[in-house]
Amino acid sequence: MDKRAARPIKRFPAMANQNPRAPAKLKPSERAAAIRAFVLDNVGAHPDDIAAMVGDAFALTRAAVSLHLLRLTGEGVLEASGNTRQRRYRLAPAARASFEVRLDPDLSADAVFASRVAPVLDGGRASVVDLCRHAFAAALDNARDHSGADVAAIVVERTVAAVEIAVTDRGTGLFEKIRRHFGLPDARRAALELAKGRLTTDPLHHAGEGLFLATEMLDAIDIHCPNLSVARVRDATGGWSATAGFDGLTGVGTRLAMRVALDSGRTVAGVLASWHDGEGVRRRAHVPVGLARYPREPLVSRAQARAVLGRLESFPEATLDFEGVEAIGDDFAEEIFGVFARAHPGTAIVPARASEAVAATIDRIRTTRSGHRTG
Repeated sequence: MDKRAARPIKRFPAMANQNPRAPAKLKPSERAAAIRAFVLDNVGAHPDDIAAMVGDAFALTRAAVSLHLLRLTGEGVLEASGNTRQRRYRLAPAARASFEVRLDPDLSADAVFASRVAPVLDGGRASVVDLCRHAFAAALDNARDHSGADVAAIVVERTVAAVEIAVTDRGTGLFEKIRRHFGLPDARRAALELAKGRLTTDPLHHAGEGLFLATEMLDAIDIHCPNLSVARVRDATGGWSATAGFDGLTGVGTRLAMRVALDSGRTVAGVLASWHDGEGVRRRAHVPVGLARYPREPLVSRAQARAVLGRLESFPEATLDFEGVEAIGDDFAEEIFGVFARAHPGTAIVPARASEAVAATIDRIRTTRSGHRTG
């Protein structure tokens, strides 16, 4: 088995907008429950410093924190490793499966899920199992149809908080396959196009919506490819926080690591209905604008704006999500809210989660550059 896939599933960043402080006054039983919840929410992103975080949030001594973590470890909720000063914690899997499948043309993702994945999810809510089934099928089908690899390695874990599934292949690499096929400049641009959805390298057999819709069913997804890793994590409002970094896998291949919370309120039918019209056609796009920006690079140029706008003219509506973007330049804004809006009046451009500075720039462009609002 691929050694990268055999290791424990990488833990995801904690959900954004978590309150880092505990309530001021709690009964002892309430305090213990609050600490437990805090640990479950944050240990994935902070395996090395979760003890310090608990101490800060609840004003506890190191000894008191150790007792709480020891109790959770004894209950089988956490696993601990390392010595006292380098102690690391992770959520302990209540059930786990690790196996490989050959990526033959007739491989059935549904059959693999039923025989190898579903037993790990035994006892889970039907709606959560259904979300996992759809996401797993999209990931495995992508590896079978597009990776060029012979084998996929799969790891499934169920903890007290979530189901986590990783599908790893040693093929071309998802971002590299998209980059080559569409003639894009680099992997980061490929990641931006993938996030928009309706993107396929095989239009005769796929609509290009599988991974996009699978992502919408998840609470988190990490896409690891050579030299680039992209993570999307839901925040407390249900929106996405998207980040990219040059810390992906070495060598070749793709690793899709997915998480569905056991208390997820989403359903497959609800996700599909939220994106499609009555005829099953997706009517809107959602673009994480921050993916168009390289590290420490401001969004100021028309070229950057055109990367954001690519293919959006095919949608009646496009939401530009500015989460994490503090400011934009006038040329960047003019290309989107002036030039594009005038050239494509059939596509409504809707900014979302814009900072005060971003919103002010957009408003100024829409009013002063055009003399009237253009979207």
